[in-house]
Amino acid sequence: MLRDPASLRTILRDWAASISIFDINRTFILSEPLHPVGTPFPGGYSVTEEHGTYYCPVKDKQKDNPSALCDICIAEQTP
Repeated sequence: MLRDPASLRTILRDWAASISIFDINRTFILSEPLHPVGTPFPGGYSVTEEHGTYYCPVKDKQKDNPSALCDICIAEQTP
């Protein structure tokens, strides 16, 4: 068990950096949305794919969220 706050901060920082690497790989190398197809969202909505285009039901709702990565995601807002 980790009891040292500095160790925990280091682990969290490294974990956050690895998430960014996976996000970049998923978007720019694999040309896939950040959330995989089928990822559920509140209200029964999910990420979908139609004819090679990915759709996200919450992309527009996150445009003002500075923590969201929607700006780099290739998915479009669900029509």
